[in-house]
Amino acid sequence: MRNLKPLRIAVIVLLALLALQFELGMAVNLSPNLKEVPPVGVADLWKVIASVGGDALAHAVLGIVLVAAAVVGLVLSLLARAASVSVIGVIAFLGTTVAAVNGVLFTLSGFKNDGYSHGMATGFLVAFTLWFVQVCLVSARLRGQGTR
Repeated sequence: MRNLKPLRIAVIVLLALLALQFELGMAVNLSPNLKEVPPVGVADLWKVIASVGGDALAHAVLGIVLVAAAVVGLVLSLLARAASVSVIGVIAFLGTTVAAVNGVLFTLSGFKNDGYSHGMATGFLVAFTLWFVQVCLVSARLRGQGTR
């Protein structure tokens, strides 16, 4: 098993970013500017997000950052060469990706498709839960190795 410290640091950062993403998502959800609009194409995606406000733009940009951070978490999980760490990393990455894809689809639907909104929330819950389990598992393994 390779050094797990970089993975633990990456996952702690991911969890902090996910917590921030949750708060931004709640701000967007409660925004009076979040109104249904006609479905849009990919070319109009940022324009529609900007029409909701800065919190929506920050939520979208952070979503992109989270997918990139999840790729880092996935790679470090696979490099750990421990089956449990790798499996949790793969599923947590998929949860993060599901949340992001559903967020884009919800926006493209003109903020109308509640199924996409639900998919975004469920993906977030899966991602947050499994990244949390990952940091606990990695921390326990590091303690077992006598490393903190």
